Amino acid sequence: MQNPNKIKAGAGGPGSIHHLNLLAFMEGSGAKLAFIPYDGSAGSQNAAMTGEITVVITSVAEQAEMIKAGKLKPLAMMTPDAYKLGSINIPSSFDSYAELSNFLPLGQQIGFAVRADVAQEKKTVLENAFAEAMKSQAVKDFGAQHYYNLSGKYGAEAKDIFKNLESKFSWTLHELGAAEVDPATLGIPRK
Repeated sequence: MQNPNKIKAGAGGPGSIHHLNLLAFMEGSGAKLAFIPYDGSAGSQNAAMTGEITVVITSVAEQAEMIKAGKLKPLAMMTPDAYKLGSINIPSSFDSYAELSNFLPLGQQIGFAVRADVAQEKKTVLENAFAEAMKSQAVKDFGAQHYYNLSGKYGAEAKDIFKNLESKFSWTLHELGAAEVDPATLGIPRK
């Protein structure tokens, strides 16, 4: 690559999902980009729109309105599948860089939690309310309007998802040289 580390690429702070996506992209594509960390997606996207950085890595949900307004141009998805945002086709980066599959995709999960020592009967009330809410048209419409993939997982199933994410994030950070601590020393198994 000509001028390695001259292209400024913004993402959330070190260890965030978007930072991991950037590291994986660089490893899988051979690109040498200068990582510029931001407090979150909004800051990095604003930096891309003002020219402070050249490339930003965030989710479709976070970029959608700026893409539709012509403020950001989507280059590729960090997933094996292309994506259609209205009339805009966003190709998969995997089509050009098959090696990305060694580290990607990394899924983002957002949820809510209560302290582990909350009484089970209270947790059951929350789980039942959550399950009902996830069936509602209002929640489905909200997810569609904001480009979210709603899973509706809770309890042991959600805990397993987060355990897998913990493993994938920590081992990926370690393998890509962004974390010095071996996850095995923290009791985090490789999954």
